Amino acid sequence: MPTEAAATTAIQEAPSGTRYFPVPLEAIDNCVLEMDLYLKTGVRETIVLYRGIGVPFNEEHRERLAEQKITFLYVPMHQHKAYRRMLTQRLDKVFHDPQMKREERTRIVRASCERMVEEAMLFPDPGMAVAGVSDISEQFSAWMAEGSEEFSYLLDMSAHDFYTVTHMVNVGVGCGLLARELRPDEPELHQQFILGGLLHDIGKRGIPEAVLNKEGRLTPEEWLLIKAHPLKGYKMLTATRSVPEAVLEMTRDHHEKLDGSGYPAGLRGDDIGLAARICAVIDVYDAISAQRPYRGPTPPRETLRIMGEAPGQHFDPVILQIWTDIVERLLEQDASRAVPDGKEPSNLTLDGLVQDAPVNVVGIATDAPVRKEGADRRVYPRFDCNVPIKARFIWQGKQYRSLKGGTLTVRAKDISRGGMLIEAGVALTLNDVLELELPGLKGTIQKRFVRVVRIRRSSEERWEAGVRFIASRPVG
Repeated sequence: MPTEAAATTAIQEAPSGTRYFPVPLEAIDNCVLEMDLYLKTGVRETIVLYRGIGVPFNEEHRERLAEQKITFLYVPMHQHKAYRRMLTQRLDKVFHDPQMKREERTRIVRASCERMVEEAMLFPDPGMAVAGVSDISEQFSAWMAEGSEEFSYLLDMSAHDFYTVTHMVNVGVGCGLLARELRPDEPELHQQFILGGLLHDIGKRGIPEAVLNKEGRLTPEEWLLIKAHPLKGYKMLTATRSVPEAVLEMTRDHHEKLDGSGYPAGLRGDDIGLAARICAVIDVYDAISAQRPYRGPTPPRETLRIMGEAPGQHFDPVILQIWTDIVERLLEQDASRAVPDGKEPSNLTLDGLVQDAPVNVVGIATDAPVRKEGADRRVYPRFDCNVPIKARFIWQGKQYRSLKGGTLTVRAKDISRGGMLIEAGVALTLNDVLELELPGLKGTIQKRFVRVVRIRRSSEERWEAGVRFIASRPVG
């Protein structure tokens, strides 16, 4: 029987050469099947036919499979179109089900759409990938045309984790909402902009998850791999017939900036098209607001404040203002859909989050160049610095020594909004909590609590420690 991990990461190939893709049980509708369903059986996990075209599948079958701990079935690759048709019909029924709570409807629809995008990222044929995502964009466009308020709940505003497929679905929804506001009488354009948002990161296909979700600093090689994704995605899509120009533009240019400091081409001002400008706003909004393994979510208004600090440099100011108005309207309609403001520190800057320029971060001034590895992928780029700071032990991860209350001088080597790399003359231990005195502008001092999350020896008598900012000192 398939494990969930194996089923979600691989397309299966039988000895006959037929290829199959995994389908979760909850995605299969109660219906007369228009596709064949296979399962794995036996010690060698041979793929065998479970139910064929024209045979009913119902809740009883689903329950029996679940009792056997089978959570995924398999569909032949050449029947993917029939599966997509079944899935979009099922999603439409869920989306309009009056007996189901909105939270449950939204959860099912989002999870299924993320699954379809994930499959698209796995398929070796870009044409099949685009076809699958196009079905989602058409369905999204139809739902949005019925009323943007209900459709807007598919935008997870700031409680979600940041993973590639979750991000792509969010950007697709956001681009649709923004396109509708900008061009209300052009539904065909709405669908194209949704599709572009859903596909904008398709160039990340093939990049290892360890690189995409890496918390620490990317190596130069890893950063080049990430930075190549806009052109890689653009080339994939140009090899596929009938991809609209707006979609190509969004994929290629969503990291360009109005001041010319973006990539891959360093486009400036009017050389960046409307579609790419829209995608850039939604892309960064979702990247900043999303929850990461090393920090919580950033509230919507705080995210917008950060994005609004450099008007005309990164974002089109008109488009950013319209998106701000949309978010404010959504929050007024239902404030519970996002984490409340005030949960994150208010001293954050756009430069410190998404720009490639030296700035003051949590009070440390440095003229050192930005370390660009990962600045695109991570919300918080790291900045080199070489500043001595005072540290005081608050809590010890291991109790074999007595350092609580003791002070020492450490050296800050780099810093981001999320944490720092410090070097010390003593070996810190995991989960040590320190109070750091960070030098700020005009002689000010900011005290911040940090927890040690990584340690390594940097020389014979020195140790480097990765520390993460925490809200307050622990009890005890």
